[in-house]
Amino acid sequence: MGCIDFLPKKKQNQILFLLFLTAATIWNKLAIVKLLSQTIVKPLPSISANSDLALVSETQASHFSYHETKVFDDLYMSLVYSRSKIFLERPIEIETKTILRISPLEKFVFAVSDISYDKIMNWRFSCDISGGKQTTGPVEATVSASHGLKPHVVLKCNFNERNSNLRHVQQHIIDTYEEEGQDDIPSNLKLTIKGDFHTSPAYGEKKYVGVLPLFWEKTRSKKVPEISPKVSICLGPLFGDALSIQKKISKWARYHHNLGIERVYAYSLFENFSVEFLDPSFLQIIPSRSFLKGEHPVVQNNLQNHPYRDQSTLYAHCWLKYSTEADWLVNMDFDEYLYLNHDVPLKTYF
Repeated sequence: MGCIDFLPKKKQNQILFLLFLTAATIWNKLAIVKLLSQTIVKPLPSISANSDLALVSETQASHFSYHETKVFDDLYMSLVYSRSKIFLERPIEIETKTILRISPLEKFVFAVSDISYDKIMNWRFSCDISGGKQTTGPVEATVSASHGLKPHVVLKCNFNERNSNLRHVQQHIIDTYEEEGQDDIPSNLKLTIKGDFHTSPAYGEKKYVGVLPLFWEKTRSKKVPEISPKVSICLGPLFGDALSIQKKISKWARYHHNLGIERVYAYSLFENFSVEFLDPSFLQIIPSRSFLKGEHPVVQNNLQNHPYRDQSTLYAHCWLKYSTEADWLVNMDFDEYLYLNHDVPLKTYF
C-alpha cells in the first residue's frame, strides 16, 4: 500500500474509500462530457449541395394573409411573411427576414402613400426562435426600408452562437429536420417578433408581439443564372369585374408566356378566380381576400376600399417567398406588358 502502510487499518480503509469516491466522480464527469460532446458534434443534416434549407412562415400553397394585427393610437402593425435561411456550416447560423406591415390609421388616399419615418423610428424590434422549452432568446432586429416604406418594412435578424442561445435550439433543428425535413412540413419551431415603443416617457406602454409557426422548405440553389436565367412576374392585385379581368389576363398571360417568362404569381382579390390557360403551372393564382379582414373598423374600411394600398406589400411578399424559384422577379400590373426593343430572346436580354 506504500505510504499508507504505517497508518492504522481503519484509517487506511477511510483513505481508500475517499480515493474510490474521487475516482468515481472523475469518471462520471468524463462520461458526461463525452456524452455532451457527442450531442453537440452530432453531424448536421446532410442535404444536396444544390439545395438551400430554410424555415418559412407559410407553405407554398398558402393564401396571402396578414397575421397578428395590432392597432395602436396612430398606426397598426401586421406580420406578412418570414423566411429563415439556415447556414449548416459550423457554427450553425440562421438569417431571418420578416415583412412587417406598418400603416398609419389616418384616411388613405387611392395611391400608395409613404409612412413617415417618425412613425417607426421610436420602435425597437427583436426576433426569437423557439421549439418546445428551448429558445434562442431575443436578437435585435435591424429595420430596412422596402419600397420606400410603402407601407411595410423588412426586419432582419442574424442568429449565431455569439449573440444568442442558438445552441439551445440547434439540436431541436437537427432532430426535427432528420425526422420531418421536407417541404411544407411543420418544424415545431416558431418565430416571435416583439416591438417596444422606445421613447422615454412611454417606454414599455406600447408593445407589439406576433408569433409565426415555421415550416420546412428545401429549395434548389440557383446555379450560374447568367447561362439560362429564370424570369418571373409578380402581378397584382387583381380586382374589379371578374369576367373582364379573366379575358384580359388570358391575353396578357399568353403574350408573356410566348415572350419567355418562366412563371406568373398573380395575387387575386376574387373568390374562386381562375383563368383558362394552356399551361396551368405558368399562371399561379394566389388568393388574397383574407387580408381584407381587419379587426379595427378603420383598418377594415381602408383595406376594402383601397386595394392598391397593399400592392407594394404583395410585391414584397412575392419577392421573399418566390425569389428562390427565379433569378429575376418583375413587378407589374395586368395592363402593363414587357416589350423588348431588340430582336433578342428574353433570357438573353437578362
